[in-house]
Parts: sequence; C-alpha cells; structure tokens
Amino acid sequence: MERIYTITEWITRFILLNLYWILFSLVGLVFLGIFPATTAMFSISRKWIQGDIDIPIFKTFWSYFRSDFLKANMLGFLLIVLGFGLYIDYVYVKSLNSALGIILLGSTLLLTALFIITILNLFPIYAHYELNIFQYIQRAFSIGILHPIRTIMMALGVIGIYFISSTFPGFIIFFSSSLLSYLITWIASRNFSDVIEGN
Repeated sequence: MERIYTITEWITRFILLNLYWILFSLVGLVFLGIFPATTAMFSISRKWIQGDIDIPIFKTFWSYFRSDFLKANMLGFLLIVLGFGLYIDYVYVKSLNSALGIILLGSTLLLTALFIITILNLFPIYAHYELNIFQYIQRAFSIGILHPIRTIMMALGVIGIYFISSTFPGFIIFFSSSLLSYLITWIASRNFSDVIEGN
C-alpha cells in the first residue's frame, strides 16, 4: 500500500507540473509564456531530484515563472533567432547544386547538431546555475560536447516520449513535458556531479 501511495503521489506531481506548464505557457500567449514556463518546470524537476519533493508545486512554479520571465524570454528569443537562422541557411544551401553546396550543407547540418546538443543541456543548466544568457549557452554547449553519451541519452529520451505521445495523444496533456524535463534533469545532474568532483 505504501508503494502504491508513493507511485500515486508521483503520478499526481507529474500531471500537475505538466498542466501548470501548459497553463502558464497559454497565460503568456505561448510566445511569451513557453520559455519562462519551461525554466520553471525544469527548476521544479531539479528540486525533486535533489530530494525536495514536498514543495507546493503551484506556488513554486509561479515564483520561478515570475522571477525568470524576462531573462527566460530573452534566452528564448535568442534561441529562436539562432534556430531560424539555421533553417534559412539550410533552405538556401540545399538549393545549391554544386560541390560548394554539398560542403555548406554538411556544415549547416553540423551546426544544427551542435545547436540541438546545446538545447538539450540548456534548461537543466539554467535551473542549476546563475549565469548570464551567453554563459548559459556556452556552458550547455561545453557540457554537451564533454558528455556525449549522456547527451545521446537525452536525445533518446526526447525521441521515446515523442513516439509515446504520438501513439497516446492524452500523454501530451498529462505527462509529456514534465516527464521529459525530469528525465533530462536527472541525466544532466550526473554531469553536474562530475563537474563538482572534477573541481
């Protein structure tokens, strides 16, 4: 009975966190809400992994959302610009029918892979460290490159949850984002432990 109660508690936590992420993203009209809602979600996942599982989820989520609203949106805007730039570059070089076009396409795909590596590590780093925007990106890139196996594990987690969500659409509403943030944060926390031990 105790195990069933514990499992039920965790299911409830993940459902609430996922619903709050959706709600606060919509409150910010998605464009202004999704990034602070995402950083708040990762910050709560970090607290859970550190053993602080009895925090009031709504109150804590709102606190992070409000305090990180501007900074998270600035970071998100930069990511959108970089991502859009890579997309435009890809469309352009793909239209080139030459050896140079093939080389440029390969370079664009490499940059895109590095961008994805950075994104995978960025939000747990945001929740863990107090840095400026460019330092977050720099550290996310460095840690992602230095720990390729864990970065691949994060990517596989994203793919796995994507396929589950595609098969069971209800999973998106109740679990997809919160479970993914917890999984990525748990993997990233191993990187942070290595950094501390290395220091």
